[in-house]
Amino acid sequence: PTCGGCTQRVRSNPAKRWFEWQGEHGIVRYYDKDQKKNVEVSQPFTFLLLDQLGTVQGWHDPSNSGIYANEVRDSRQETLVVKAFKGGILAEGLYRDIKDRVNTTGGQFVTNLYIAFKHEGGLALGSLRFKGAALHAWAEFQKAHRNELYDQAIVLYGYTEGKKGRITYRMPVFSL
Repeated sequence: PTCGGCTQRVRSNPAKRWFEWQGEHGIVRYYDKDQKKNVEVSQPFTFLLLDQLGTVQGWHDPSNSGIYANEVRDSRQETLVVKAFKGGILAEGLYRDIKDRVNTTGGQFVTNLYIAFKHEGGLALGSLRFKGAALHAWAEFQKAHRNELYDQAIVLYGYTEGKKGRITYRMPVFSL
């Protein structure tokens, strides 16, 4: 494909799969476009961490569309531009300055891990996203293993349960 009017070719995203932690059931899943359904990934799920960036995702009720943002390496120093697919720009700035606006419009901070995972006898590139309690679990694991994250395989092997009011949620458990 080309970029509408320019002469450069647009590269397609090299990620083979976009995984997400589904905290209600304590599973990793991805959407399979061919099957048109979410596919659960068996645990333990092993991956190599290649990079991690922050962004915003969610749902914007007034425009009946998804919320997205650019990805940043450091949300304390880099500007996020948060948009709704059908509603334009919702917020722009450092996350700490726009957090309340993002949350009231339906957005939530997300960490996007770029990973290598086993696929069809080799390795493939993917994305694994965490938000909410799962993001907190990842942050604690990251803090405890900061010097080893990029040197060893990471295994997501189960979950622990938490409860807030009547809602029970599941947080991923990691090891090296």
